[in-house]
Amino acid sequence: MLEISSCNVVKPYLWGVGGQGWSLLNSEALNVREEELMPGCSETPHKHELASQSYYILKGYGQVVIQDKTLKLTQGDCVLIPPSYVHIISNESQEPLRFLVISSPPVNEDRIEVKI
Repeated sequence: MLEISSCNVVKPYLWGVGGQGWSLLNSEALNVREEELMPGCSETPHKHELASQSYYILKGYGQVVIQDKTLKLTQGDCVLIPPSYVHIISNESQEPLRFLVISSPPVNEDRIEVKI
């Protein structure tokens, strides 16, 4: 069945401290989420054994740490995170950071918290 999904109609979920998101697409091959991270907040270090992830910045700016490399991201930037790479996204600006998280295969049970 064909249908349109957006953060205007999907029930939001909360993640970490200062994060909320909307699951826009879930299939066997792919999931797409729109997420928002409040100023000064970040997620916890983690990795995915099977999934590749991409972050695409819709609004604002922040940074992502992948393994030991720090990348500054701004509107229109996209970054690929290969499977098994430890990563963290954070918002160090004064405005909400809005971005898409695209995962293939879906990360439903494929999140491993990592202590750094």
